[in-house]
Amino acid sequence: QCGVVQSLQNINKRASGVELSVSALKASPACTDLIKSGAVMHGRLTSIPFPQDRFDLVFSSDVLEHIPEGDVPKVVEELVRVSKGDIFLSISLRRASLDPKPPAMATIHVTVKPREWWDQQFMNAGCSVNSASLASVLGGRSSTIEPWLFSYRCGNVSMLTMETKANLVDPLWAHSTKMKILIKPRIFERRFGKPAHVHDVI
Repeated sequence: QCGVVQSLQNINKRASGVELSVSALKASPACTDLIKSGAVMHGRLTSIPFPQDRFDLVFSSDVLEHIPEGDVPKVVEELVRVSKGDIFLSISLRRASLDPKPPAMATIHVTVKPREWWDQQFMNAGCSVNSASLASVLGGRSSTIEPWLFSYRCGNVSMLTMETKANLVDPLWAHSTKMKILIKPRIFERRFGKPAHVHDVI
C-alpha cells in the first residue's frame, strides 16, 4: 500500500491509502512518513476514513476477494462514496493457493464469485461497467485470464475522460506470480501527464 502511494506522490499526484494491517504498516519503511503526513491511514474498507467524493480515481488490487461476502455491499458502498466517479479494480476469481480445496471453507480468498456477481454488486451501488475502458485496458486479452480487471463508472460525474481512462492499462501491469497490480510511475505520468486528470487517487 505505502509503496504505491509513494510512487504516485513521486510524480506529483495526491495519493492516499488505507491499510487494515497494523503490522504491515509498521513493517514497511515507506510507511513512516506517509502515516505522519496522513497520506496512509489505518482503517477498514467498511468505513473508509475519507469524505464523500474525495478521489478522482479509486484503485484496489486483489483486496475484495478477502472481504467476507456479508461485508461486500458495505465495502462497495464505501468505495463508491469516496469516488468522484471512476473505480478500477483487480479482483481474484479463484481460491488462493493456500486455501483448502472444496468442500472445505476458504480461509484466504473468502469471497470467490464470478465476474457477473461483482458487476452486480457495483450496479446495486449505482455504478455501471465501463465496458469501453475495460476493453481497451485488456488490450485484446480475454477477460477470463488472470489478473481479472474491473472498471466502473459511478454516479453522474466522472473526472476522467473516456480517452484517458481507456488507456489505464499502461500504468498497471501484472507483477510476479502473485499477479499483483502495481502502479508504474513513468507510464502513469505519461498517460495522465501534466494536465492532472488523475490528481487524487486512493
